[in-house]
Amino acid sequence: MSVVDEGILQIKNFRTPNIHGYFYQKRALEVNSHDLYAFLFPELTFSTSSSTGGDGYDLERRINPLSNGRTELVTFWSGILTANGSGEATFEVDIPQFSGDLRVMAVAYKDKSFGSASHSMKVADPVVISAGAPRFLSPNDVLQLPVNVSNTEKKAANVTVSLQTSGTLTKGEGPAAQKLTIPAGKEARVLFTVKAGSGIGAGKITVKVGAFGETFVQETNLNVRPASPLLKGSSSDVIAGGQTGTIDLNQRFIPGTARAQVVLSRSPLVQGGGKALSTLLGYPYGCLEQTISKAFPQIYFADLTKAMAAPVYLVRNGESDFNPVTNVQQAIRQAETRQLFNGGLALWPGATREDWWTTAYAVHFLEEARRAGFEVNGATLSRAIEYLTTKTGSPATEQVPQQTEDGSTVSTLKAQRESLYSLYVLALTGRPNRSSMNYYKQNPDLLTPDSRYLLAGAFQLVGDSRSFAALLPKGYQAEANYQETGGSYASPLRNVALVLNTLLETDPDNMQIPPLARQLSQAVKSASYLNTQEAGFAVLALGKMAQRTSGSTVTATVATKSKQLATFDGKELSLAQGILDQKLAVRTQGKGDLYWFAQTEGMSATGVYTEEDQGLRVRRQYLTRSGSTASNIKQNDLIVVKISVASTTGLPIENVVITDLLPAGFEIENPRLTEPRDMPWIKNAAVPDYFDIRDDRIHFFTTATGKEQTFYYQVRVISKGTFTVGPVGADAMYQGEYRSYAGGGKVVVE
Repeated sequence: MSVVDEGILQIKNFRTPNIHGYFYQKRALEVNSHDLYAFLFPELTFSTSSSTGGDGYDLERRINPLSNGRTELVTFWSGILTANGSGEATFEVDIPQFSGDLRVMAVAYKDKSFGSASHSMKVADPVVISAGAPRFLSPNDVLQLPVNVSNTEKKAANVTVSLQTSGTLTKGEGPAAQKLTIPAGKEARVLFTVKAGSGIGAGKITVKVGAFGETFVQETNLNVRPASPLLKGSSSDVIAGGQTGTIDLNQRFIPGTARAQVVLSRSPLVQGGGKALSTLLGYPYGCLEQTISKAFPQIYFADLTKAMAAPVYLVRNGESDFNPVTNVQQAIRQAETRQLFNGGLALWPGATREDWWTTAYAVHFLEEARRAGFEVNGATLSRAIEYLTTKTGSPATEQVPQQTEDGSTVSTLKAQRESLYSLYVLALTGRPNRSSMNYYKQNPDLLTPDSRYLLAGAFQLVGDSRSFAALLPKGYQAEANYQETGGSYASPLRNVALVLNTLLETDPDNMQIPPLARQLSQAVKSASYLNTQEAGFAVLALGKMAQRTSGSTVTATVATKSKQLATFDGKELSLAQGILDQKLAVRTQGKGDLYWFAQTEGMSATGVYTEEDQGLRVRRQYLTRSGSTASNIKQNDLIVVKISVASTTGLPIENVVITDLLPAGFEIENPRLTEPRDMPWIKNAAVPDYFDIRDDRIHFFTTATGKEQTFYYQVRVISKGTFTVGPVGADAMYQGEYRSYAGGGKVVVE
């Protein structure tokens, strides 16, 4: 590297033995004065923490674990230097790879007098090398690397350009060295191919240029980083008293990015969820739906108040609105007085038209009340059952909004929820409508997700376990978010509660029950408002869950292979230390079941991930400036990235982090893209609570709801090659069961 100007700095007409010098320079620097004291700025050390406001977002575990430290500051500060008798001082600085202009500055002072000067110094080799490498690569990427070679001399140069790689990088196809002639003051370009290995780690590209009898070298650190974001996994199970269970927390995560947590409890319910019960007790008697919603869960009142720690006032004896027995008895009488000539039940006193959903709701309530020992008029119940049998005798459909793969919402024809709920209730009473059940079984595309559970439950109630297993989904996912004010009164929270209630009645040992119960109780606890259907079915399902666990006395010990970690004495226990990559042996004693919930998280060293939607649904699209799909991507293209996220259950999920990893050839250009004038096709762009930008990824932080949110940002395509596209990921920071990963693959930049 050559210094065209040696950077000699003179401070004239100033007689002082002391000088403080501040400067940037490449080689020896002389300052003419008497005695000289000089400072060189030290290299600054930057924190890896997030920008202001981001410290609470757990970012230190969501960023690239491999930092290459490629950029070195050309900024220095010396200690105090003393000039010689001629007023000169010389000091040297090691300059990193650099070509351009530097500024040298010095300040001298004595007593109350001072002086200063500055000087520009050009730094350039006879041959300047510029390799167009991106900031990172992913495993198995193929990079087309352009190398620009500039001849700064006044004569032509015959050069030989060669490429060397080390670490996780290898040389791709093509010659390892290329020869060319560069005229004076001109520039030329050569192309090489660089391949990333299958693993992660540090790599280096070294370009050597032989010219003018010398060898000029440029080294570029280029790391291969994981191709997937922070990944989460969750599992749960039940261990009966007196049994031993195993919790396997072995994961192949990069050390330093992984952690795990296990929660042990006698019940899957979240404490403090008594708000829904208090809400129900506050409703006055009015329409029949409201009356039943208030009374139905109180069949399980005692168990629920104990499990949920409900802050409610109650009376156990005598006629009172705060006596659960009174409420149930009054609701039974109200239902009997609302029955019309055709067996259906009316919502309001004196009404001449029945309500289908409320009739099925009332039959459901009357049947469970009868089983609990309450006196129910058999004639009323029989006539209502006949009404439901007639209503379900022919197919009934309605238009239901559903979400498509690209995130849009369309209306599709589905079976009315009233019909499927009625079929479930009829099976519960022992008088199933088998022909209608078989019709919907043969037409499963007509079923909404919650209706599918109801139909499966109906078959289970009549003893057809094969049809139950064939119809039952592996996990509950709702359609597009919407809330009905009539009809079936559907809403995301009500539907989840109805699904949980169905499983508790028909398959009480189903492994979907514990996570659903925990999610529902958490949603009830955090909901700002609950209508009567939501509160009624939620408290009903949670009450049944509480009834199952109310008599539990189970305790347990938790140990690894080498030592005991903890003792569970009945109070909910959370473990996080000493459990990562371990197999935990849980030995239980006593009566009842022990519920455990585990979650792990970390970055995959191999980039392997599972494409899934667990409570969340996130999708990504690459679009052009006009809003069309970006199919053929070329270098220097401007790409608009569209990311959509929603809750698949319809329940609100707080503290959701969306992570989008960039392919190696992309760089973020505009992260604040909302609805700019030059892109009018962008409508209703969401604004995150916070976002964080890194070299290789962007994070959006938001609350996901059943209503889809869409975020946009721009990237510039800077490099040619074939690059790995990591999945876009979304997860709830504090609830590992909510997660979604989708869209990984490859992108070719021409």
